[in-house]
Amino acid sequence: MDKVLFVPASRPPHKRLHASYEDRYRMIELALDNEPGLAASRLEADLVPSYSIDTIEKLKQQLSSGDRLFFLIGADAFAEIQTWKRWRDVVNAVEFIVVSRPDIDTTYPRARAFTARHFGPARVVLGYSRAAGSR
Repeated sequence: MDKVLFVPASRPPHKRLHASYEDRYRMIELALDNEPGLAASRLEADLVPSYSIDTIEKLKQQLSSGDRLFFLIGADAFAEIQTWKRWRDVVNAVEFIVVSRPDIDTTYPRARAFTARHFGPARVVLGYSRAAGSR
């Protein structure tokens, strides 16, 4: 991947937050300091509520047609994807990388029309690979 964006949600519809957007954004900035290829992103700063499809569509406007967009997601959230706004559009817009989380037992949606790859524990949101020749 050329770049991995950590995108704090402005106001996620499926979670109750305990820290402000600015505090969460700043924590990400501090955690990623001096980490090449990793960046905090304000893609959802103005989205209230925050829906993944809106973020994906916003990011895709900044990418070239041959670029690949990945959605790195925890297995627990992935198991609930069918509850998301326009979830079929999300599935068609990105390639998923599903990461396990310690001590969380999840089952995936039965009727999935997509493939998930499994990796070790991680805390990442969106990544992309630029097409050859596009920068």
